[in-house]
Amino acid sequence: MLELNTERLRILCLDLANFKSYIHEHGNFERNIGVQVTAESLPDELKKVFGSAYEQAMTDSSNYAWYTVWQIISKTDNCAIGGICFKGSPNINGEVEIGYGTEPAHKNKGYMTEAVQAIIQWAMKQDGVLHVIAETDKFNIASHKVLEKNEMRIYKETDSSLWWRYNIA
Repeated sequence: MLELNTERLRILCLDLANFKSYIHEHGNFERNIGVQVTAESLPDELKKVFGSAYEQAMTDSSNYAWYTVWQIISKTDNCAIGGICFKGSPNINGEVEIGYGTEPAHKNKGYMTEAVQAIIQWAMKQDGVLHVIAETDKFNIASHKVLEKNEMRIYKETDSSLWWRYNIA
């Protein structure tokens, strides 16, 4: 599996087998990657979202990194603390969108700022990528801070969302 490392984190790009296990057999997935086993299952809404992403990854398996979950693991505790993903391969404008989430017990510790920085650095090295973008709820101040610390700037606003961009080129 592709792995990114930061000072405090391991970020594993789940291969197709582990991605499928992540969605359907979370306890087995945790054992497979060698982290603390919580055996918690994903909420049905996330199963649906990631199930669709898994199908896209299967269709474009040579580019699965753009569709799979990148599991964020604390090096200190060897536990999964969250996940980050791309929402598809680069579009015709060279944009890749990221999404992310942190387990409640690990929020407000700077982990997601560190993980977003690592994923941006990885994306910068990939062909066809000019911008990393993200959509946040307009009132999700914690997420705004993560993106601001990673030099992303607001480029679009709707009634409910802010759109952020990191310019690679």
